Amino acid sequence: MSTSATSPSFSINADGLLIGRTVGVCLLLDLLYRITCWMTGAPYYSPAFERTMEQIGPIPFALLAVTVGPVQETLVFQAVPVALIHRVFEKSRHAALATSALLFGAAHLIYGWQYGLFGVLGGVVFCSAYLARERQPIRAIAVVSLAHAVNNLFFVLVAVHDGKLPLAAALRGPTA
Repeated sequence: MSTSATSPSFSINADGLLIGRTVGVCLLLDLLYRITCWMTGAPYYSPAFERTMEQIGPIPFALLAVTVGPVQETLVFQAVPVALIHRVFEKSRHAALATSALLFGAAHLIYGWQYGLFGVLGGVVFCSAYLARERQPIRAIAVVSLAHAVNNLFFVLVAVHDGKLPLAAALRGPTA
């Protein structure tokens, strides 16, 4: 059996495994975030989340969270910083990882310091996945965006369950 016949299959499986590990670690971080909020008395859903829901509504929020948001954040917080850092610091993976994670966490500070802290940790996870595929930038963007989308889908489902994202009511429309 030739290796070229098994390479495409292995690559797809390797990407799937990377996505699965990335999502798994992010879900663990989300659980730790919930515990941290409970221990500190901070709300799991921040006032910024509540304002966003009021401004754009639950359906656009859910759609953006699982489609456009992950791709946009992957480009802004992983692809661009990694490329720039590699140019400035001669392919320093540590500098790229730290810069990406800090930017990702800083962007999530609007939801509270706890979310910013866990944003840094999530940034490490997403950038690590990106760096694992950085030799193929399109594949790296696709892998991280998909993992991020699955993570955000989990958040949306939890928000629906908690009654913070009233998708069913929005889909039914106004009642007479």
